Amino acid sequence: MTSSLIALSVRRPTATAMFFLALVLFGLFAWYRVPVELIPTLTGDQLFVSFSRPGSKPDIVEREILLPLEARIEELSGLAETRTEINGGKGWLRLSFERGTNVKVRELELSNIAAELARTQPQGTLIRASAQDLTAASRLAMTVQVTGGADRNALRDLVDAQIQPRFAAVPGISQVIASGGAPREVTVWIDPERCAALGVRPEQVTQLLSQAVRPLRSLGGAEKNGRRWQITLDGRPGSLSRLGELRIDSEKPVLLRHVADIEITAARVSSAFRINGRDAMALIVYQEDGANLLQLGRELRARVATLRAHR
Repeated sequence: MTSSLIALSVRRPTATAMFFLALVLFGLFAWYRVPVELIPTLTGDQLFVSFSRPGSKPDIVEREILLPLEARIEELSGLAETRTEINGGKGWLRLSFERGTNVKVRELELSNIAAELARTQPQGTLIRASAQDLTAASRLAMTVQVTGGADRNALRDLVDAQIQPRFAAVPGISQVIASGGAPREVTVWIDPERCAALGVRPEQVTQLLSQAVRPLRSLGGAEKNGRRWQITLDGRPGSLSRLGELRIDSEKPVLLRHVADIEITAARVSSAFRINGRDAMALIVYQEDGANLLQLGRELRARVATLRAHR
């Protein structure tokens, strides 16, 4: 058998050369295009439901949210085990499914159950279903630490304004999360006396803000010229002056700035990061699906070197 193959390759050198050339080209293509990841993408067989009703006691949360929820999830096929925890006015429910169960379908069914139950609850009640996200670790590309200065909030401002956008602009990066310090937020101070003088209710102001000011929302992606672009809807006002020009009542010439004071303040500190006992900032950089981690790592290290040279 071996001698026959050797004889065939000798008799047809052109075909043999083309075969090995194809192998070389395929290897080069795999070298540049096959993604390299720190951790392979994982999938889970669990779903979670988080629920809360501010100000309610645990027994009320159990009776009015958890028990109806458990009664409905018994309809889901492939359910193996459930675990629940209630702490004050909030809690969570974990569902484990049998091997081979289509968890994506169960997640859709669970989301419908949560939405139907939420419609029967008082205002302020939150019931949310989600899948256990085990893919975040596989998308991690790099962690960057930023130190300097004595004011951690000023350091956070510097990172948000100049450093984080430069890492987010690297091709192949899907998200950059900042940790440490207090981000800036817009605070609207509603004056009840000014509202009464102009004939509007404070509830109208809060309703206006909830409708006019919306956070960033991802609308999916689109492909163009061989690249995939993420589409994001930004419902935030462009500036404080635009926010102040919002009209509260269509029948009255009353603007938001007439009944409220608007200012930029520091939000509550939700995370802290320290290096050698000093306040610092951390940037957690995530890669896009399919990105080559080796090439991406070289580009990220080059970006770090550029930022160090301009500090």
